Amino acid sequence: MALKAPSKADLAALIKIVGAANAVTAAADQARYLTEWRGRYTGKTPVVLKPNAPDDIAKILSYCNAKRIGVVPQGGNTGLVGGQIPHESGTEIVLSLERLNRVRDLDKAASWITVEAGVTLAAVQAAADNAGRLFPLSIASEGTCQIGGNLATNAGGTAVLAHGSARAQVLGLEAVLADLPLDVSRVIESASAELDGLRARRQLHSERVSSNSTAFDRAITNAERRLDAAQQQQVERDRWIDEHAEVIDRYELVTRAERQRRTRITEHPRNHLPANVAASAGPEPR
Repeated sequence: MALKAPSKADLAALIKIVGAANAVTAAADQARYLTEWRGRYTGKTPVVLKPNAPDDIAKILSYCNAKRIGVVPQGGNTGLVGGQIPHESGTEIVLSLERLNRVRDLDKAASWITVEAGVTLAAVQAAADNAGRLFPLSIASEGTCQIGGNLATNAGGTAVLAHGSARAQVLGLEAVLADLPLDVSRVIESASAELDGLRARRQLHSERVSSNSTAFDRAITNAERRLDAAQQQQVERDRWIDEHAEVIDRYELVTRAERQRRTRITEHPRNHLPANVAASAGPEPR
């Protein structure tokens, strides 16, 4: 069934879910949501909705699914293929996750962190670092991109060979489906329990299904991520090196000079032998 453009009544109903203050309708205010950051893709939308709770997202997706209205989830708008930009026809609404920006929980002993989909990757890294842990996912746009988008695209990053892609860091997901009945909770998880910390029942099949929110009927709202304690030792070593860089540089100069001195001695051994010993040794080999 083809998608339809939202009517005025549809827009009023959707805006009511998030409140007028969290619905962007003015063209000037919408600009940053409608253009890819390099300027290669530009779209149109009648409204940008900015919910701050999974329940609101559930209501939006359920309504749009029933009315066959297109929804474009958007995180930090750092994608390079235009998937976060609505169609130029202006018939799709933009669902911005920027207000879902809370770190819900962090367990240092268990090495996990629970964050909402709109938390930036840099914020997750900082929270882990403050707890003496390392969140290894790192990409160029980490100051702007959001965890929801990282999971939706299964981002790789600079440490993908050592630690795996974004999916490899996931312990659990909270997602919203649009096609559930109104009397059923829209919030589902990759395990059949609440995100309650270190969990043994990790369902990889559900994770693989939910680690892709590019589908029309799905939106990631929350994620529980694995932190790496072992690599924190390397982080601490790097930090110590940075703090003692001047001392290290001086030490390297001294040791380099000592190596050069020793090299000069070993390269010219005949210069340090008594004359009669040097003569009896014969000509120097070529």
